[in-house]
Amino acid sequence: MIKKFVISPLLLALVVACSHEPVQGPFLTESKSTDAWEYPAVLKEAIVPLRSHYPALRKVSIKFAFSRAFSGAVMQAQPQWPSMLRPGQARRYQIEMKPYLLLRDEQDTLALHRIPQKVLIGWLGHELGHIADYENKGFWEMIDLGLGYLTSAVSQRATEQRADSIATRHGLGPEIIAVKHFILKEKAFPVSYRDKIRNLYPSTDHIEALLAE
Repeated sequence: MIKKFVISPLLLALVVACSHEPVQGPFLTESKSTDAWEYPAVLKEAIVPLRSHYPALRKVSIKFAFSRAFSGAVMQAQPQWPSMLRPGQARRYQIEMKPYLLLRDEQDTLALHRIPQKVLIGWLGHELGHIADYENKGFWEMIDLGLGYLTSAVSQRATEQRADSIATRHGLGPEIIAVKHFILKEKAFPVSYRDKIRNLYPSTDHIEALLAE
C-alpha cells in the first residue's frame, strides 16, 4: 500500500521529464548515434570518448538530448518510462541537457557545446555516473531513490556524491575537478547555483583523495 502511494509523485515527475520541449537551431537538432547511444552531433567529440570510460554502458540505450523542459540543473539523467520496469541493461535512459547556460547577470548565456571540452566531458561523465548507479538498482530501489531525491536534501547529496565518485573511479577525476573549477572559480554562474554545487557535490579535495587511493 505504501509503495503504491510512493510511486505516484515519481511517475508524475518521470512523465514531465520525458516531455521534451523542442529546441531550435540545426546545431541543436542534428543527431548522431554510436551503437546504443544517440546524441547531438555538436557534442560528438565530448561524448564518444566517454564510451571508453564506461564500457559496461556501451550497449545500454542512452539518448542525450537538448531540452528546456526541466529547471534547477544543467543536465539530468533519468530512466525512460516504462523501461524503468525492466532490469539493468534492458532499460532506456535519457540525459537531458540545457542548450545554453544562464550566467551570473541572468542576461548573458553560453552555449553548452562551447564550454571547455574537459569540463563538458566531466559534466557528461557525472551524468553517466548516475546511469551506472541506476543500472545496479531494481524497480523499487529506483522508486525509493527518486522519491528521496525529490523530498530530501540528504538523499540529493548522497546521490550526487555517488555519481561523482563513480565517474572518478571510471577515470574521470580530473574532468570532474575541472567542472567544479569552471563553476566555482570562474564565478560566471549565479551565486545560488554555485552554492548548490558546494552543498550537494563532493569538494575537489574529496575527488583528489579518491584519485590518490
